[in-house]
Amino acid sequence: MSRAPPGAGLPSICVAEPDDNPRGSVPSINIPTIAVDEAPSSNNVPIIVTPDDKPASRARPLPTPTATGPPRSAQRPRGHWSPAPGSSKRGMTICHECGFPIEGRFVALAGSNERFHPQCFSCYSCGTNLQAMEISPEPDNVRCERIDRIRRRTAGEMLDEEPGKTMAEDGDDRLRFFCHLDWHELYAPRCKHCSTPILGEHIVALGSHWHYGHFFCAECGDPFDHQMTHIEKDGYAWCINCQTKRTERRAPKCRKCKIAVIGQYIQALGGEWHEHCFRCAECQGSFDDGQIFTKHVPEGTIVLCTGCRAKELKA
Repeated sequence: MSRAPPGAGLPSICVAEPDDNPRGSVPSINIPTIAVDEAPSSNNVPIIVTPDDKPASRARPLPTPTATGPPRSAQRPRGHWSPAPGSSKRGMTICHECGFPIEGRFVALAGSNERFHPQCFSCYSCGTNLQAMEISPEPDNVRCERIDRIRRRTAGEMLDEEPGKTMAEDGDDRLRFFCHLDWHELYAPRCKHCSTPILGEHIVALGSHWHYGHFFCAECGDPFDHQMTHIEKDGYAWCINCQTKRTERRAPKCRKCKIAVIGQYIQALGGEWHEHCFRCAECQGSFDDGQIFTKHVPEGTIVLCTGCRAKELKA
């Protein structure tokens, strides 16, 4: 009996030739056998590959981008996305974050042209996925300043490496997105009193931002409510009552009643007078004609109106 040659893909039946040499009286029976290749080549076995099949532990090679121009600097470490076979031959949506084509589901923002792989749409600061979170884009003024620095560096200008404005921190010109907490931590105004980010309504006064409850009178310490009026003086805020008292303490005193003179007053005889305190010493009338006459008496100097002065001269 002989075996089939190795590598054959089909079974074969082999029959041994009769032996001419006599072997005694015992007859021999030639039994046909079936020979099957024990180790068929793997190339002969068909394999069906589906899109859902995942590769084994062997790593896939990174795709080579076909875009022209200088490569974009990575804003942070990121994964890769391998396009499906033949996808480069048709129009593809490009991920704003990783720069590779998008197959299947993607994330899009209302009013924005940016598209993302779901796993690429994450906070630029902390990396948290933003699909189910409140998001905020980079403020326009911050983005414009950053892009301006990038263009100036590209043109060959040497810029000072200030904290937060270095070449590495500026990255490339892609629009950045942040989660709610990181955006407020980085860009929200900070309360002048507690130095923490301010969320929602707040007070803007004295050139700074304040939480409600952290903006209060410099004298009595009472916080200003939403509709309360304050007076800014000498770099501080004062409530109406405290500012009135403060003004009275600093205001000149009336020569007659010794009470602070606030608002309109009369300045005469080397001092300030309330209008109702500056009267004729004889008739207690006002000086409607604008003329006053002084008279020296043992107690000091008094003033007389035109009528009372005329009476004295006739006496």
